[in-house]
Amino acid sequence: MEHSDFKEKISLYFYEELSENERVLFEKHKVDCEECAKVYKEELSFFRELHKEKSPVVNDRILSSARYQLSRALREEKKAEKRSAVDKLFSFLFTPYRFAVSSAVVLSIGLLIGYTLFSLESTTPIIKDGNGDFINASDGFVFNDQVLRISNIHFIDADASDGEIEFEFEAVKPVRMKGSVNDPQIQAVLAYSMLNNQNPGSRLSSINAIETKPQVRIDSDTKNSLLTVMLTDENPGVRLKALRVLKKLPYDESIKQSFLTVLTSDTTSGLRIEAINAISDLVERGLTFSQDELTFFKEKFNNDNNNYIKFKSRTILQEYN
Repeated sequence: MEHSDFKEKISLYFYEELSENERVLFEKHKVDCEECAKVYKEELSFFRELHKEKSPVVNDRILSSARYQLSRALREEKKAEKRSAVDKLFSFLFTPYRFAVSSAVVLSIGLLIGYTLFSLESTTPIIKDGNGDFINASDGFVFNDQVLRISNIHFIDADASDGEIEFEFEAVKPVRMKGSVNDPQIQAVLAYSMLNNQNPGSRLSSINAIETKPQVRIDSDTKNSLLTVMLTDENPGVRLKALRVLKKLPYDESIKQSFLTVLTSDTTSGLRIEAINAISDLVERGLTFSQDELTFFKEKFNNDNNNYIKFKSRTILQEYN
């Protein structure tokens, strides 16, 4: 390997971008060439200093979740059955709202949890000198009396010829919380879980935890999370549970529009029936409709393929008039 090639590959080596063959050649040349070994040590010092500087952290999990919610909503649109002109109009009106709520809620909940749980944690990598602060444990490693789970080990200096090696890794620690379900921090974690947990049972449990206690005061972020779950979750049971919690809340325009979106677009008949039942209940609590929305219910009464929805649409029109 030429000196110039070695220098060009130093940064790639630090970030594990070299192929296996390139890495082997790089490490061999570093050992054999005194001049390049000196350059490597200088670059290593610079690399360490660079990682001491705090920089904005982009939460990949939040971004991935937002992309997933958007992707799933688009897939649902493609799979939807043919709808009437009025249905399509309502879908056009409601879809931007759904996307906006989904993205905004995922971002705000994630930021709140990050601030709540990790505001005192440093984002700078910990550089240890191997003096024994880490103690092997059956469920992870203990560091400063905290159990950590490690992943993504990255070797900075894998050459043991000088008696030392250097590497870094990501460490995650479990967090236990206990408190009132009315606590904004508790609700933030539950909201994040219902939006992002891959296990539908866990998402359902997060919603149940909010619903079980009477007189729960749900903040706007949690309400928006429930709206997002109802509109975009891939599991019909989770969507249904979110809808049933929302129908118990004081209604507002966002809840009404979301119920109408479910009635218009959800592919599960049980969800559409639950949505029109919720809308009917809201009419008794003083809910008002625009002229376009009344036209929508007339269209449902005349053309919907579900007899129950046709019946409830007529009932809503009669009660409203």
